[in-house]
Amino acid sequence: HLLNMKYFLQNATNRTLFLIDEMGGGTDPHMGGAIAESVLDKLSQKACYGLVTTHFSNLKLMAAPDNNIENGAMLFNTEALEPLYILQTGFPGSSFTIEIAKKIGFPHDVITSLQGKVNQKQLDFEVQLQQLDVERKALQQQKKSMDMSDQLLNETLEKYQNLYESLKADKQSIIREAKNEAKNMLMSSNKLIEKTIHDIKTTKADKTKTKQARQHIQEEITKLSDKKEDTSPKEIVHSIATKPLQPQKAKVKKEAPKVGDLVTIEGQTGSAVLESIKGKNAVVVMGNMRMRIAYNKLLKTSKKKTKKESKTAVYTKLADDINEKVLRFQPKIDIRGQRLEEALENTKQFIDEAIMLRMHEVHILHGKGTGVLRAHIRQYLQGIPEVAHVLDEHVDRGGHGITIVRFDL
Repeated sequence: HLLNMKYFLQNATNRTLFLIDEMGGGTDPHMGGAIAESVLDKLSQKACYGLVTTHFSNLKLMAAPDNNIENGAMLFNTEALEPLYILQTGFPGSSFTIEIAKKIGFPHDVITSLQGKVNQKQLDFEVQLQQLDVERKALQQQKKSMDMSDQLLNETLEKYQNLYESLKADKQSIIREAKNEAKNMLMSSNKLIEKTIHDIKTTKADKTKTKQARQHIQEEITKLSDKKEDTSPKEIVHSIATKPLQPQKAKVKKEAPKVGDLVTIEGQTGSAVLESIKGKNAVVVMGNMRMRIAYNKLLKTSKKKTKKESKTAVYTKLADDINEKVLRFQPKIDIRGQRLEEALENTKQFIDEAIMLRMHEVHILHGKGTGVLRAHIRQYLQGIPEVAHVLDEHVDRGGHGITIVRFDL
């Protein structure tokens, strides 16, 4: 072993690949660890490429960005104390010597003696390695959950952005069509007015009749403009031309709103309640908002109109509530320690909410135990039409103690 390491030291270049198993073995552990550290440091200076397996902690501590040495370890199931045969780089591995000795049935007094003879710093280092491995797995799980939430948020934002663009395009199209139709109506009306004036001049009518004729035309245009959208300009012109003049009626004065009336603000569609009147100003309440406004800008409205607006407000609030639930929804539920009835009820509510919010995947943490809770959860999920797949989590992340549910929505 020493001769092989000597050969590498004499002949290695930056194009050399070396593979050393149990580097520094075959001699005193303290001296072997020191020799291995010195040789590995020299090979690193030569910029060689290599792979070394070792149980020496001093070699694990050599890893640093400035010497091009990186740790790696084969993953280990810390609960079952079984190898997973998966390579993980960036973290040093633990030998799990004492833990494995306990599992295979070493006498308690021998293990106690072993712990007393091992260097305390070495034990602390092994414990820290195991703790780092546990924390790393927890962080990976949290990252996966955050990625799922981020993906869901992006999909929701994209959906509402597309809806906004669609509504914006429809609005522009409606405005354009309305302008064109209004232009045609005005052109037809102007022609009718010019014809009426010409007829009045020809017949040498007096000023009263002329004024009455013009007023009659204007009233008819206003009334007919409120008809259905499919009313054509020709129909409007024909209606005005064929309808006889009616005596002018007195204008009906609009009723002034009083305190407690439902009102609308001039130029707006929303309704409010008139709370008080102070001189030329008034205070109105709109939802949870109170505002001061000029009294002459308020118009009394009917309860029927308000009901329609209230229904729209309810739909808006419902959409806001759903968006809030999507942002706060956690795609994982922990039912460990709960009674069977309580666990099933919580799981049903969790699955119903996930389907309503159109989740793609959720996790149910029920633990391993006797397997009764897992069996009832699986039986319930089989009867849900929206559930496409039900499977166990990877053994490294909980195995059959966690059920993954994937939906087909």
